[in-house]
Amino acid sequence: MFSYFQKVLYKTITSDEYLEQLTLEEVEDLKNSCTKLIAEGLLELEYKIVEYYRSPYYENYSTFVSCSRDGNYLVKDITTEYTLKNPMAGKEKIEAIVGLDLFFCKNSNSTSPKLMEFTIQNENEEKKNILELSEMHETPINTEGAYNTKATIAHKSTVEKYKILLDKSTYVKLRYISYAPISDKSYISILRYPTKNYKMVFHNPKNDLSFSGDFIGPLLTDDHIMVNKKEGLINIDCTTWCLPGDGVTVAIFEKENADC
Repeated sequence: MFSYFQKVLYKTITSDEYLEQLTLEEVEDLKNSCTKLIAEGLLELEYKIVEYYRSPYYENYSTFVSCSRDGNYLVKDITTEYTLKNPMAGKEKIEAIVGLDLFFCKNSNSTSPKLMEFTIQNENEEKKNILELSEMHETPINTEGAYNTKATIAHKSTVEKYKILLDKSTYVKLRYISYAPISDKSYISILRYPTKNYKMVFHNPKNDLSFSGDFIGPLLTDDHIMVNKKEGLINIDCTTWCLPGDGVTVAIFEKENADC
């Protein structure tokens, strides 16, 4: 939805009809504002390029979500797989975050998120199961919404998100189960690092839910985005580079004729 309004706004302010309605003073102000924004944007872009050059990046990032209703909860069984790459390989090792934060509503009837699988595999090494070294560290938070607890996938020796020291490349597989109130019919996933090729699959095995969704990102990626919907399934692919902050949003709907 956001990307739709972004496109409409872009087309409006760049159309001849809009520009013809402006006075000469307004056109001059618009030109000066654009010049300033472009200069500031190029400087910020230069900083970002340097930052991205030294940061890890994902390759072939995929997330598979099996979402179903269970009583008053939406249960999501989420599996994420990717390969972390070090752009400084051969020069220095860099730190990379592989843990994440989950938010949920903790009360007498709630269920905390569960970490089911956590494995990593460095290049030319055997796969390592780090599940026993990990934990869901819970922290109370104050928000206006229903969620009052943050669960961080962390190393048992710390309360921060799990980190690894990245040499060349490391394959990561993470699976966890989250529980959301039935009233929370949305899902958002945001990328932490630059990403080369991205895939999200949202599936409903019970056939009692339907989905709608879109990619969150700049207009430049539009030609590389594919959104495919089938019965109880939505598949969102991006076949080009994604930037940190890009991701997907999925809306969840209950089917009227579903047995609840």
